Amino acid sequence: MKIAGNTIEVTFSNTGSGLASRDEKPLTLFSIAGADGKFVKAKAEINDNKVMISAPEVQHPYYVRFGWNEAAQSNFINKEGLPAVPFRSDNPWEKLFK
Repeated sequence: MKIAGNTIEVTFSNTGSGLASRDEKPLTLFSIAGADGKFVKAKAEINDNKVMISAPEVQHPYYVRFGWNEAAQSNFINKEGLPAVPFRSDNPWEKLFK
């Protein structure tokens, strides 16, 4: 993960022949937050083996989550049809140990 201005770039490895959207629509179930930890729905676009994630409400993104919902049915796959696994960059325990 890399923060570039108001966008978070997430780079993936082991992507098979590339990343894709199952239905050729914008990627779903991405959210970002600033340092305050308040997550909002985000726009996510594929660029090579990266996903570029942003939201107008978050000018200084700090955290990203994908598929962070038990009922998540994302359209984010690799070109072989394997779905992306949910992930998060924030650590819910960090506030307890500061």
